[in-house]
Amino acid sequence: MLDLFAAAPKDLRRARLREYGEYLEARDGELNLANQTLSRREDSIKRYETPPRVPREMDEAEFRKQYVSFDKRKAPSPEMLLLLSLVKVNSAEAYGVSRNFQRTMDRALKNDDDAELRILCEEGYHTRILLSSANRYGIEVREPYRPPSALRVIIGSIATAPMAIARPLTLAGEIIATLMFIKLLHAAERVLANDPETRDAVMERLEEICVDERGHISYNRMHMGPADLAEARLILPMTARIMSTVFPEMVALGAFPIDVLKELRLLMEPKHLPESVWRQWFVA
Repeated sequence: MLDLFAAAPKDLRRARLREYGEYLEARDGELNLANQTLSRREDSIKRYETPPRVPREMDEAEFRKQYVSFDKRKAPSPEMLLLLSLVKVNSAEAYGVSRNFQRTMDRALKNDDDAELRILCEEGYHTRILLSSANRYGIEVREPYRPPSALRVIIGSIATAPMAIARPLTLAGEIIATLMFIKLLHAAERVLANDPETRDAVMERLEEICVDERGHISYNRMHMGPADLAEARLILPMTARIMSTVFPEMVALGAFPIDVLKELRLLMEPKHLPESVWRQWFVA
């Protein structure tokens, strides 16, 4: 079983990064930096953002109240918890894209490598994909949720810190995010069992994101040596504890990786994932 925190030899890391760049180009299509778009994602996003002919019912007033200020004392139904989790879970990545894009572009131009720019563009599509989940209920959510101050501090640190500090933080965040998406897949399958159409629509969105996120873990790992990876492992539980306070909806739903080191198995064992995800993602 792959050890996420064991460093690969430098030559292997360089080769795998080249392979990942080719994988991204094939998966995403053409990168348009001016518009921050990817040609193949533009084709698929239209399908997600087209509302169903007959939306599923949900109390929109209660949803918006809980969206603004989640009240765990009056926790909503599992289905509303799921939707709240879906539209909020990418808030950190959305905020991070806005904070990191210029720095990433400067680094990409210097290194003649657009992989990290493609990753940031993928995160932009993830936000749109997840927000589009609300249209299954006839609800429109246009803008990503603004993360609370604790998470903005972490993201700000990543945006301004030297790469020796930023990379382990980024890897820890990507691991936690991927685990959240996997656990949301399981939650969607459970919560929406009685509505196969909505279940499949939500799971399709999450499967696409899971594939991307596992690649983001691989990309960051391949940039890191033993010391960086040891630091990432050390800060992972602390980062998870902070993020658990940011996503109370996911905690209430049982979709947050509270014991994050124990739940790393979800990334390693095929039985925890749909075959389509395991077959498509890039692991290094």
